This record gives sequence, structure tokens and C-alpha cells, in this order.
Amino acid sequence: WTAKANFDGLAGVGEQMSALSALQYTLVKKQATKVPVTADTGGTSIGNPDAGRPMESYMPVTTEITIGEKVAAGFVTTAIAFSVLGASFFVMKE
Repeated sequence: WTAKANFDGLAGVGEQMSALSALQYTLVKKQATKVPVTADTGGTSIGNPDAGRPMESYMPVTTEITIGEKVAAGFVTTAIAFSVLGASFFVMKE
């Protein structure tokens, strides 16, 4: 992309990302910071996956799916399948 005779004057995302990564990698060794600590390397914080609140306060309570709902879902699924098949046939017929 650096040949002047073949360069179209446009720089796409690929060229920009390549240039950005070239600049970024020159800065990697310049910082004298230590790597973050983990629980195995000296970390002292205690994790809480619930973020301090009980799971019951934000998890929805679901009800059992009834036979009627299953039958209705079957009818809707069948109607959609037949609609797709019918539309495909309509599009493909001469």
C-alpha cells in the first residue's frame, strides 16, 4: 500500500489499524507498572458474584408451562413453517 503508482489515495480500516498497532507496540515496554494482583499473587479483596444483594431480589420467578401453552406454541410454529414453505413455493413457481 506504500507504492505510489498503485495507491488509490484512500486509507481503509485495515491500514489504519495496522498503523495504530505499530505505534501501540512501541509503547508496551515504556511503562514501569506492575501487573495486577490476583487472589494467588497478593490480592486481598473478597469477591461477591451477587454484587452484595441476594439473588432472589432480581431473578424473575417463572411459572410452569401448561399444556395449552404448548399446544398454542405448536400451532404457531406450524403456521410459521407453512407460511415459509408457501412463500418459498410462491417465489419459485414460474
